[in-house]
Amino acid sequence: MNVLFVTTSYPIRCGSSSGIFVKRLVSRLSRSHSVKVVVPADASSEPICVSQEGLQILDFRYAPRRWQVLAHSPGGIPVALRNRPWMYLMIPFLLGGMFLHCLWYGRNSTVIHANWAITGLIAGLAGRLVGVPVVVTLRGEDVGRSSRKAVNRWILKKGIALCNQVVGVSEAIVADIKQQFPQYSDKCRLIENGVGDGFLSIRRSVCPKPQLRLLSVGSLIPRKGMNTIIDAVAGMTEISLTVIGDGQERKNLVRLIEKYDLSHRVRLVGWVSPDEMPEFFAEHDVLVLASYSEGRPNVVLEAMAAAMPVVASAINGVDELVQPEVTGMLFPPGDSDALASCIERLLQNDRLMRDMGNNGRKYIVDQELSWEKTAEKYSRVYGQIVTGVC
Repeated sequence: MNVLFVTTSYPIRCGSSSGIFVKRLVSRLSRSHSVKVVVPADASSEPICVSQEGLQILDFRYAPRRWQVLAHSPGGIPVALRNRPWMYLMIPFLLGGMFLHCLWYGRNSTVIHANWAITGLIAGLAGRLVGVPVVVTLRGEDVGRSSRKAVNRWILKKGIALCNQVVGVSEAIVADIKQQFPQYSDKCRLIENGVGDGFLSIRRSVCPKPQLRLLSVGSLIPRKGMNTIIDAVAGMTEISLTVIGDGQERKNLVRLIEKYDLSHRVRLVGWVSPDEMPEFFAEHDVLVLASYSEGRPNVVLEAMAAAMPVVASAINGVDELVQPEVTGMLFPPGDSDALASCIERLLQNDRLMRDMGNNGRKYIVDQELSWEKTAEKYSRVYGQIVTGVC
């Protein structure tokens, strides 16, 4: 089957983490399908990195090269537009380039697979014109924005209407779509993201440690709430914190670390290659996620696979994974005192930490949350929409 993947983010440079979960899925699918990936170009003039035989990356130009910074920065297109409003001028060219590529390459495809709402709209329209079925995967923020702005709701509604199948990566996303657009409920289904094998192979030490090592992973943007974590650990001398990620909030976080005199206990390590991530998980004890909104964050799945307890903000998508007192703890978004209390409990109870970690790994194994299984589910969807048996 010839599958045309359409996405606004994808790691087109070796080691990049932009849209890494899309790459993980594509990598599995390309073992049984011929896959082409349509993605906006970036500002680099170096050749793109293709790490798998039989996989073709089609990066398209939409502006002078040095202006092509919309799609691959931390936080993606929404954050890029908030930081540089003038770049709204680039949007018609980006969408136009994507549409033309969907038309051209879609003609020889069996199915088109779009990621996110705006891409679903573009791919859905192109699919209708060339007579190719389209599936769109919605990952959280694109659905959440539809309840806040009329234009986002219109984009989401039209994209769903044009696509043959709509996939949500969490139960909350699927429920939200069905509530907003009940007329399209029969198109919607849940397919959860998977986890890489490297996390399941991590083995935890049972020896008590002199310091509780916290890990947080995510773009350094306001929505991720990294400042909440730093506020929480400020007065906890037996805690160290490593933050992986980069973005516009880095300078503010550095100032906060200096304010609390935490430079000896809090590290901002910046960007880390996806291949190196299991090593960082193995070296830390607890994952902390303080986001104000998410879809179904892969970092939580990865931590659970790595037998790490997860302390996370109680938000949709996350609360499906983190079961209080079973696989981790939840706290109100932005509440650093509540987060500190959760961390203090784990600091005082090694047995609870081990049990939560083991329960998390068991959940991942029992639910078969691997990229291989995720790819199999999408393959079945492709077959159903091609044969018209949905």
